Amino acid sequence: MKLITSWDDGHPYDLKIAELLNQYHISGTFYIPIKNSEGRDVMGKEDIRTLDTKFEIGSHTHDHVYLDTLSNDECRKQIGLGKRVLEDYLGHSVTGFCYPGGKYNENIIEITKSLEIDHARTVKNFFLEPTTDVFQIPTTLQFYPHKKFVYCKNYIKHQQLANRYPAFQHMTFGKNWLHSLKAMLNKYQHSNKIFHIWGHSWEIEENGLWNDLEEFLKYANSLDIQSLTVSDLITQ
Repeated sequence: MKLITSWDDGHPYDLKIAELLNQYHISGTFYIPIKNSEGRDVMGKEDIRTLDTKFEIGSHTHDHVYLDTLSNDECRKQIGLGKRVLEDYLGHSVTGFCYPGGKYNENIIEITKSLEIDHARTVKNFFLEPTTDVFQIPTTLQFYPHKKFVYCKNYIKHQQLANRYPAFQHMTFGKNWLHSLKAMLNKYQHSNKIFHIWGHSWEIEENGLWNDLEEFLKYANSLDIQSLTVSDLITQ
């Protein structure tokens, strides 16, 4: 199994996630906007540079805005400027991207492709198989204890129901959400599956999930799995 963890919004609590990932030898990709139009804090330049020494940095627009609400010109500006500012901070190219809120369409994909970005992550869930579309990279699950009706709603929303059913089944019929995550890691550890966890550090803080995250990462570290960044995944 290949384990991917990716974290959105660039909140200062991302540094706490980074400490845990480093402690348990797990890779991470952090998608960071320069500002957050929703009012949440975002890490400053020095903290982003610190994160960049051990983890992958991807862009997340300049102001963390939903791209499907913007004109083509505004969309291009948000994606392009967010990428360029990060590159100025870090002194190297930033080619990974995540659509804020998972909001995108074919037109936004084409704009993203035109801006020297080579892959983009979505929030489509329950996927355990690799994708051939690197501008619609799916995930397995969000690190958040959603209610079962939310899992059902999200499962029905997207296509490929048969391929997504094994992960959906684990999360809806398991003892609890964390137990289900660990059960999937255990079941597929010797397979070629992709287990992609994503989340928000501010949400982990607000919901008191730090102990759960550490338990998950500690368990993952004990198994026979390969931990990769999103870029590692698409270049293998």
